[in-house]
Amino acid sequence: MSKVEEKLDNLVEKIIAKLDEGVLPWRFSKNSLNDNVHVSCRPANVVSLEPYTGKNYFVTLFNLCLNQWSSGWFGTFLQWQANDCKVKKGEKSTNIMRWFSRQVIDPYTGSQTTEEGHRWYSVFNIDQVEPASPKGETYLSVNKTAVVNPVHLDKVTNRLIDPAGNPYYRVALFDDIPNLLGFNFEEKEDPDFDLRFDHKNEKVIMPPMEEFDNSATYYSTLFQGAVLAIGKRLGRVDDNNRNVAVTSREHLVADLASVYLMDILGLEKTDNKNVSEFLPNWSRYLKADKKNLMSVINDATKATKYILDKIGLNNK
Repeated sequence: MSKVEEKLDNLVEKIIAKLDEGVLPWRFSKNSLNDNVHVSCRPANVVSLEPYTGKNYFVTLFNLCLNQWSSGWFGTFLQWQANDCKVKKGEKSTNIMRWFSRQVIDPYTGSQTTEEGHRWYSVFNIDQVEPASPKGETYLSVNKTAVVNPVHLDKVTNRLIDPAGNPYYRVALFDDIPNLLGFNFEEKEDPDFDLRFDHKNEKVIMPPMEEFDNSATYYSTLFQGAVLAIGKRLGRVDDNNRNVAVTSREHLVADLASVYLMDILGLEKTDNKNVSEFLPNWSRYLKADKKNLMSVINDATKATKYILDKIGLNNK
């Protein structure tokens, strides 16, 4: 087993331990994490300012939450060094993957082919480094409080807030998701559930916004419902293979995709109480094969991209 594979295995074991404690290790919460942790803190590279996507997003997010780091900025050893900072002694890196495509010329035939592959890079969170000079101290101080701007900030922040002081807001684009994705949707008051999915009719049923703690929780739940509604279209499930295990996995994909969407769109990632019943099943699923986590991440990434494309926002 390579060092990268060993790190990924250790990461899965930490996630399983949190699930066994009844904690969602990929969601920020003011109650479960330190007060200084940003509730909306999308992992990104501190030099390029580019947010991580796909597998790299989830791997950095998991490490960010599990270690209770206060910021989502990551950089390589050399990137931190170039800004007069140094990695603290004993700190362990997070491994991210970068895909490449290059043209290769055969030295014997002169023919040209395209070679594709990936390389692993080691990155460190801003909480894992310290200044090596006054310049480095200033660099860290500025970046500690900076956050990644969400994609299409103008559309997301165009919130219809009640002038009477209602704490809830509506985002017209999000409210139109059932129509844009083409699934049935019903708001129905019910004290016993926050989300129900009728797979036979591709229907998402959930309480009205006022039944939730805040608007972010409402939209997070709506995103989960949308991911469940498109499961058949994306080939994750069909009506002949639905059982408890499949349903549980679907909710895991939906919760991870919801978190990804919330981060991309700049909404607070609140606690998700409607998946508590699935936590033991998720733990067993990951214990059965640690590679299952990457399988779920792939499906969550595909679902996120599909939804963003359908609502007219590009995944950046």
